Amino acid sequence: MGRNCNDPGRILRDSKELKMKTCYILAAWLVLVPFFLQAQPEPAFEDIFMDKTMRIDYFHIGDANSEIVTVDHIYQYGIWAGSRVKLIDRFNNGLYYVKIFDPESGRLVYSRGFNSYFGEYQTSRPAAEGIKMTYHESALIPCPRKIIRFSLEKRDRKNKLHEIFSSSVAYNEFYPKGIEPLEPNITAFSDPGNLKWKDLLDKDIALPTPWEKAAYDELDYAWQKQRAKMNDRIAELKRTGAPAEEINKAEQEYSRKDREHSQKVDEFLAKSRYRGKVGVYEGAGYSSQGLYRPMVDCIMFSKGSKPFCKVCEASIRKVIQHYLE
Repeated sequence: MGRNCNDPGRILRDSKELKMKTCYILAAWLVLVPFFLQAQPEPAFEDIFMDKTMRIDYFHIGDANSEIVTVDHIYQYGIWAGSRVKLIDRFNNGLYYVKIFDPESGRLVYSRGFNSYFGEYQTSRPAAEGIKMTYHESALIPCPRKIIRFSLEKRDRKNKLHEIFSSSVAYNEFYPKGIEPLEPNITAFSDPGNLKWKDLLDKDIALPTPWEKAAYDELDYAWQKQRAKMNDRIAELKRTGAPAEEINKAEQEYSRKDREHSQKVDEFLAKSRYRGKVGVYEGAGYSSQGLYRPMVDCIMFSKGSKPFCKVCEASIRKVIQHYLE
């Protein structure tokens, strides 16, 4: 039987069915959109980060109705112990979120949710009475290869995240560009006439001193690449519950290779034509460029059984003499 287009009841029922279908489609869309967003590929770790850890220390200050965040210091540690695959925290937990963005594209490349003592303090009676407190907090992130935007976000009463702090951060901000490091054995060499160790310089030595840096960097970069692969394998063995014997074997292999590399470095630096001479050698303070050290080698520069350089020794003597008087 054909549909009677003049039947008012039929038209009304068709209209209700259409509205219901539309609601179902919209509901399904609202459910699936977050899923599709979460299904987006994770950033590639090697493209953005190095196999190191950056620790950003900051002060969290305020009371129940206010909060201020100021960066205290930035540190660099050894290998990154976190996941290299799951860089984005999609659990949506925690009062606060640390987020790292690529400032050029605006893309989110790392995030982690967390709670803090300051967040708990804001719920206390002293905070409600306007008594401000300061808490020292830290954020651990993979060390970026270039400048990134460090952001702290906090939830409001409707559970929505809002940015409360943002700052550009770079790997070399352990020693910010243009600022002379406080360490007596590192210089930015921006004022050659006031070089920290000018009284210890070897006579007629070129400044900066043209040591065998390119060959050293090539040797070091090759090891860092091999080292990263070995650390990845050890981490994977531990994550997958490999036998202890297999993990131990991989760790021993890493230790052996590390000793071999240290020996190669010692041999390479020992052959330098500037060995034993005080000059201005580029490569210091966790930076291959822009910062300088006093001698080709020192226990503060490379591993192994070796003495401090002459500048380090002079600084240590000053401290000891100070406390002897």
